[in-house]
Amino acid sequence: MTLLLFSLLAASCTSKPEPLVVLVVIDTLRADALSFSGAPVPNASPAIASLKEESVWMSRAYASSSWTLPATTTLLTGLHPWQHRVVKEPGTAGCFGRLREDIPTAASVAKMRGQRSAAFINNAFLAPEFGLHRSFDVYDFHGAERVGHRTAMETVTSALAWVDESGQGGFLVVHIMEPHTDYDPGPTWLGVYTADMPHTVDHPIGSYTHNQWLTGQLVPSKQDQLYVRAAYQEEVRASDEAVGVLVQGLKDRGRWDDATFVLTSDHGEAFWERGIFEHGATLMDEVTRVPLLIKAPGLTPGDNDRVVDGSFVFPLLVDPESETWAEVRDASTAPVRPALMQGTLYRNQQISLVTREHRLLADLSPAADGQRYAELFTIDASGTTALQPLPAEHPDQRIGAAGIELLTELRGNTQPTQPTNPQGVESADVFQKLRAQGYLDENDCE
Repeated sequence: MTLLLFSLLAASCTSKPEPLVVLVVIDTLRADALSFSGAPVPNASPAIASLKEESVWMSRAYASSSWTLPATTTLLTGLHPWQHRVVKEPGTAGCFGRLREDIPTAASVAKMRGQRSAAFINNAFLAPEFGLHRSFDVYDFHGAERVGHRTAMETVTSALAWVDESGQGGFLVVHIMEPHTDYDPGPTWLGVYTADMPHTVDHPIGSYTHNQWLTGQLVPSKQDQLYVRAAYQEEVRASDEAVGVLVQGLKDRGRWDDATFVLTSDHGEAFWERGIFEHGATLMDEVTRVPLLIKAPGLTPGDNDRVVDGSFVFPLLVDPESETWAEVRDASTAPVRPALMQGTLYRNQQISLVTREHRLLADLSPAADGQRYAELFTIDASGTTALQPLPAEHPDQRIGAAGIELLTELRGNTQPTQPTNPQGVESADVFQKLRAQGYLDENDCE
């Protein structure tokens, strides 16, 4: 008996720890900001490029919304914005949905399985009052303004400390804030792309200038637009450095080979490609086309160009036997499905449907004549949406009509989505941070 107990104890001490499932969300990272996907600066993301060599790169991935709260809720629930309804109430300045307690999340699935979970979060729109914190054992929330947020490196250091705490696996979310305005990457990367560029704007961008650009009251010169994009790329480089430290940290701890590692973004960023700056005001490529890298044991690295949206991520986090994993391994086995996205923060609610060759963009609020504004765009072989929509008389408009019918079927209607459990921003600290980021003018939820 003594020998048996000793053998069992020895086996438990030498058994491999439970694998980790890691979701890295780099806030405001557009797909073409990376060195292997069209970045406008040299050596834009060497660490993520190295990660790509071990991963499947989903080259036609789209965010599910144009702003953080609904898009991240989709990542963690697998539900589209009109299903989870963690959205902004149409026509109000500060009334938002809160995740219902009966909706499963990746964290609640981990808890149900007896696994631990943690999230290291740096965006005020992911504050606990919106409900995404539920079921996480650790929800390390550092609400951020545009400047002064916890750095990517500090976030990764905290995440690795959590990995070390018990030597167990579980579910880990690492949220990196850097690419969000004001584009202030810290001393290591400040000036690496902008040092010799002519410009007339301040760096980092002040709130007054930012709000003028955001509202369209001021459009900077082409010279300054290029400078701002390069400043953004410095933030991407700071994020990339932190991702490299996280990956190497997991390797040094012997936790990498068995880990599932997913890297994506909640949304991208516009730099006046269609006359719009920042995010939250459009669902076009620059704001919704995002990176998606997937690394897992036994997964053969390579490119996968099937069209997917944010709802695709959830099964990767919770179900290694799901059909989604089969689609990651072999795009040819996947059913043809469009990417679906909904939600703008500053304008009427929009919805978009993307296939390999077309993008439908529709406004959910009817015009004065009762008609809904909708446009159909072509998408080229690289996945880029045309700058101008097809004319009304174009034969492909029948595809647009079919898209409206499909959206109506999927959503049940073409009405704007009302938030679930609507509430204002109760925390004064969170409210002030969101207002400092330019997202709120008032808190008028009744």
